[in-house]
This record gives sequence, structure tokens and C-alpha cells, in this order.
Amino acid sequence: SVTVSVTWKVLKGSILEVIQKVVFPLLCHTDDDEELWNEDPYEYIRMKFDIFEDYVSPVTAALNLLEEVVTKRKNMLNPLLVWAAQILGMPAEQYNPRVKDGAMHLIGAVAEKL
Repeated sequence: SVTVSVTWKVLKGSILEVIQKVVFPLLCHTDDDEELWNEDPYEYIRMKFDIFEDYVSPVTAALNLLEEVVTKRKNMLNPLLVWAAQILGMPAEQYNPRVKDGAMHLIGAVAEKL
């Protein structure tokens, strides 16, 4: 956990990499999301906003980690926002729209702290 100083000392040097390589891909729009959106947009919306799904969803766990990181470790907000802004500022050839969606999802997750 990022709230415990002993574990934070271990995570501190690699938390940005964990967020970029583990958490961030969970926030991006996936092929399964795209398929469900095209086949049944109502089911897509229901699935994305199902409160019972939140208990087992890795996306929810990723969002909770992001929120905890920026809440408990205030010096982490700026590097995350700089990284997300870099993604949003890149031309479409370098980052596809799904990745930009993930960056917007990340910003939305930490919006309360802005």
C-alpha cells in the first residue's frame, strides 16, 4: 500500500513504471470494449457502470490505486499529469485514440485533486 511508509519506500522508485505498464493499460479502451460497443451499446454502458462489477474489476482496482497514490503521496500528481499531457499532445501516429482515451481516463481518476 502507498499509505504505509515501509512499503512506500519500496514502491517509490518504481511507482510511475507500475502505473505506466500495469495500471495504464487497464484504463485504455480494449478490443473487447470496442466489440461490445458495436454490438450492443446499451450493454456496454450497463457493464461500464455496473456497481456490482466494481467489486471484481481490475479497472476499479487500478483507479483506486491511482486515487490513493495522488491523495496520500501528493508529489505524484504532477508527474502523472505531465505524462498524461505528453500522451494527449502526441500526434495520432504515435499514440492511437485508445491510448489517448486511457490518458483521459487517468486524468478523470485524479480530477478531484486538481
